[in-house]
Amino acid sequence: MSARPLFRLMFVALCATAAAAHQTTTVRGRIDRVGADRHPHPAPYLTVTLRTPDTGHRTDPSYTGRDGMYYIYGVAPGTYYLEVRVLPLGALYTYRIEARSQPYTDVAPLVVP
Repeated sequence: MSARPLFRLMFVALCATAAAAHQTTTVRGRIDRVGADRHPHPAPYLTVTLRTPDTGHRTDPSYTGRDGMYYIYGVAPGTYYLEVRVLPLGALYTYRIEARSQPYTDVAPLVVP
């Protein structure tokens, strides 16, 4: 094999490795609240953030929609704490999640009081 094809092969491998290292995911899920009927219902307008366990860095806040769904974009794969703030008292609920190296990381539905 001459030097030129070998160089191209190494360049392609290096680019693929760099692209894989910079992949991000969208963390998405649904939050429900228990209603007066004691059944879960979508919880709109709650604040949701991700916090890294090692540095404590938080993402910009995301908010649940009318359907209780939230989306946090551009998350690097790794371990995070999903923090849900419930108003008016400001109670904070924390859940440990694993963001995966794939387009979407789906979090199982969460129920908050």
